Amino acid sequence: MQLEGGRRVRTTLVDDVPVTIGRDLGCDVVVEGARVSRSHARIEMLGGLHHLVDLDSANGTRHRGRPLEGRVVLEAGDEFTLADEVAFRYEGERELPWLWVGAAVAIAVGVVIALLVQGARDPVWDDAVRLAGEAVEADDRRDYAVAQQRLRSAVGLLLREGRLDQVKRSEVVEVAMARLEAELGGEVDLEALFARSYERAARAEPEAEPEECRLDEIPADAFDRCLRERIEGVMIGLRQDPAQVPERFYGEVARRLRLEHRFLASSLARGERYREMMAEELQRAYMPPLLHYLACIESGYRTQARSGAGAVGLWQFMPGTARDYGLRVGGDRDERMDPRRSTVAAARYLRSLAFEFGGESLMLVLASYNRGENAVRRSLKRLEDPYSDRSYWALVEAGYLPAETAEYVSRFVAAAVAGEAGVPSEALLRAAGY
Repeated sequence: MQLEGGRRVRTTLVDDVPVTIGRDLGCDVVVEGARVSRSHARIEMLGGLHHLVDLDSANGTRHRGRPLEGRVVLEAGDEFTLADEVAFRYEGERELPWLWVGAAVAIAVGVVIALLVQGARDPVWDDAVRLAGEAVEADDRRDYAVAQQRLRSAVGLLLREGRLDQVKRSEVVEVAMARLEAELGGEVDLEALFARSYERAARAEPEAEPEECRLDEIPADAFDRCLRERIEGVMIGLRQDPAQVPERFYGEVARRLRLEHRFLASSLARGERYREMMAEELQRAYMPPLLHYLACIESGYRTQARSGAGAVGLWQFMPGTARDYGLRVGGDRDERMDPRRSTVAAARYLRSLAFEFGGESLMLVLASYNRGENAVRRSLKRLEDPYSDRSYWALVEAGYLPAETAEYVSRFVAAAVAGEAGVPSEALLRAAGY
């Protein structure tokens, strides 16, 4: 709540959607104060706790009277001030918004307890608990990449096998973690473990060698080599294995660069203002920042974009999915057109898809964003071995995805390559044989 002279003057509900505070009219909480920055600070959820973050404001933020550096976990009763002018008090979690969350978790944990009491064992649950236990062990020995992978696999297994069908997709990761924690004895915070493993695994990854070639500068005879290097770089940036990319895909991306040359050039220029913010929010959701190029092919980075089917905004959310991920739709406000809020929702949605299909199978996440997760799930079940052959490339090779979805992934990679390495001229593309 906002204070004046120690008295409450305004109360704002804070849930799991970031709340930005500042003078700008686009902020969630707009305040007056000559020294307050346009976007001064933000309260956001991370690991189940609210954090206060200063947004590089000119005159700083104080938490409990001390200058705020980085981020801090908020506790009930904490007071903070913006630029020593505008004061707030964090009252902690209110009971009402958590009733439905608590009910979902209680039902989920109740199922586990009932199984244990009855002596019945669910082999899917046994496998998921084993994977979660291996994640804890990997974290203990500081093998953070394995810890992250095991937790993704545990949640994905439960989701794929229908053990979370009663849970809204936007809540599925949190509920799954709570259920797994109950089985493990509740002695470990799996959400926090996942966050820690992601951040430390990312720091441990060696930085890729800087690429020298740019597609908007090279001669025609160097185009294929440079394009290949750049596509492999995008795959590494998405944490995918470049060795799995079939040879024909390189030509498909080149043809996409030719067919959508003007669209990519104008869209990428329009998206410059959003790139940093989008990358930041995707990173905060533990997703590769390069995924912001989805907004390029979805909307051309237009906040007002609308489809005939009813999708709106940068990320082309349909109303139901938007509401599931905390966006207001209807009345006098459609948050699908709010750049930051829609990006937060998109990052959460992509994260839930990655937990189901696997972070190492991000091409399936892209296909699901276009086709829908149910359709991709059905396609995977058609494979002879849906576990060992579980990949986007296997689905395309078998013809189990429609042409539009197969093209969607090559469009995304073309946008990412052009955004990272420059848009090649139409003359260069013709000279290179495209």
